[in-house]
Amino acid sequence: MDFIKKEVVLEIKAKKEIQDDKLPTQYSILPVGSSRTSAPTSENIMVGLDDILIEIMERLTGQQSKRLIIPIVSMGGIGKTTLARNVYAKPIIVEYFDICAWVTISQDYNVREILLEILLSLNKDESRESLRGMSEEELGEKVYKTPFCRKYLIVMDDMWSIDVWDKLKRFFPDKNNGSRIMITTRLSSLSFDLIGSDGFSMKLLDDDKS
Repeated sequence: MDFIKKEVVLEIKAKKEIQDDKLPTQYSILPVGSSRTSAPTSENIMVGLDDILIEIMERLTGQQSKRLIIPIVSMGGIGKTTLARNVYAKPIIVEYFDICAWVTISQDYNVREILLEILLSLNKDESRESLRGMSEEELGEKVYKTPFCRKYLIVMDDMWSIDVWDKLKRFFPDKNNGSRIMITTRLSSLSFDLIGSDGFSMKLLDDDKS
């Protein structure tokens, strides 16, 4: 979708001009297996990620009607969550999807808590108090019904195991309406389990190796 790409490119250029006034460009995408020597800050994490940002945006808003899973893969501290949040907050994305939800999944996950957080994110009229007495299955059924027939974007941040998705996927129906699920993870093996490929792999490069 050219108009989306154009808007994203213009936004990136504007941010780059501001960034160039503050810091030298330090980071860029590298092939899997390259090393990293310094951690990024929130201000410069998006520098060098232009292509991957645009590609994710295009994947999210593409014409494929079937529900797609979009993994973003990197080791901890490189900025996959920052990238995902940057995409998630864009007005283009907010307007494109009927409903959106963000949930962080810890290594010691709790399916009931994940479903609860998704519900609270999907429906601002819900409260923890009103949902407190519901079982995991009841919460899952409510999640299933909430996005029913609507185009949804669900972000699952920092997933560690395919087991989580195996327990959650039945609550996110594929209605062939362009819905998307974006997952950030440290594990390339998880990306293979999800979609059979590496997904979007992020690596950083310092000045000495650029």
